[in-house]
Amino acid sequence: MRHIVLSGRRVAVHVEEPSSPAGSDVVLVHGAGFDHTIWRYQTRFLAGRGHRVLAPDLPGHGGSDGPPLESIEEMADWLGGVMESFGCGPAILIGHSMGSYVALHRATSDPESVSALVLVGTTDRMRVHPELLAASAERDQHAIDLMVGWMHTGTHRYGGHRSAGSWSAGSSRRTIERNLAPLAADLAACERYDPTGRAAAVDDRTLIVSGSDDRMTTASGAVRLDALIGDSEHVVLEGAGHIAVFERSEEVNAAIVAFLSRVRMP
Repeated sequence: MRHIVLSGRRVAVHVEEPSSPAGSDVVLVHGAGFDHTIWRYQTRFLAGRGHRVLAPDLPGHGGSDGPPLESIEEMADWLGGVMESFGCGPAILIGHSMGSYVALHRATSDPESVSALVLVGTTDRMRVHPELLAASAERDQHAIDLMVGWMHTGTHRYGGHRSAGSWSAGSSRRTIERNLAPLAADLAACERYDPTGRAAAVDDRTLIVSGSDDRMTTASGAVRLDALIGDSEHVVLEGAGHIAVFERSEEVNAAIVAFLSRVRMP
């Protein structure tokens, strides 16, 4: 873990350096109530394919100082500061859920800093259930129960992960418990943000990855977002839920690598 200072506050960034640098910088942006650990199956995988990988903790999350940021726009500006601090060239931005909006906004705010976009678990509007908004504002454990119940599907709610000892729903619960304080700000930012105008302005080649059984950011919403982006592809993982980057990491990674092999600049 590395630490930098932005606007007087400490920022924690997980960095994976490639053994033989041949690719682009890749910046991974986590979702609401999470931190860089959601990307545990992507960081080393992508570094092993020649990319320098940065996975920052958003303000107030993980090892980064608070307070949390109140809007997607602020998060995108902050992300630009992180990228500048690490001297990122045109980078590939990969965002999950709320992070997909942050990546989208960053790409349209500073197109020259971005070479491609990957949006996982995204949709044309993130409508947050009022019960979840209320529980998160009270920092009530009920917010965690709701999120875990909606995010995970099938056997992954009880076990079912291919990695020995990995329990998807339990891992999500522990992570959100660590990041319960900024959850209300995250969810409110998602509720307020409308990505449709920004999507129509995207110049970068874009991959959208959805789970067919995602109950938080539905595949149908991702189809509508995909239709607004000029140069985009949409991969739907059958039976996957909202945390496909963890539950179905091999398929997500394969989709990302296949996409990057087609868009990567020499």
